[in-house]
Amino acid sequence: MFGSRKNSWRIWLVVGLALCGYSYYEWSQLHVPTDAELAQIVDTRYQAEIARLQQHAGETPVEITPEWQDKFKTAIRNEQLAPVHKTQKRIQSTVGLGLILLVLATGMFVSSYQSEKQARELKG
Repeated sequence: MFGSRKNSWRIWLVVGLALCGYSYYEWSQLHVPTDAELAQIVDTRYQAEIARLQQHAGETPVEITPEWQDKFKTAIRNEQLAPVHKTQKRIQSTVGLGLILLVLATGMFVSSYQSEKQARELKG
């Protein structure tokens, strides 16, 4: 791979930079809800779920202990944040791949430079 083409390191450099640039763009476009937005979403969904449970229970009042209220709200919060965390992991993986390609391109450049340097020393 290192000796297949004389200047192929440039291709890997461009691809690595493109991946890093794309990742930066994706990261800047990612909307992570603020704590206030998330609290409002969780409260709204919690009230909707309690209303749904009450509708299914009929005349029997639905009562949830504070411990289960916290667990229920935590589950709703985690469900809301799951797509954000998944996107963050994908972006981080893309950055990692871009950095690996940049290191590969650097290694190929150094190898190419050293080969040319040795060839010049042998000729002259």
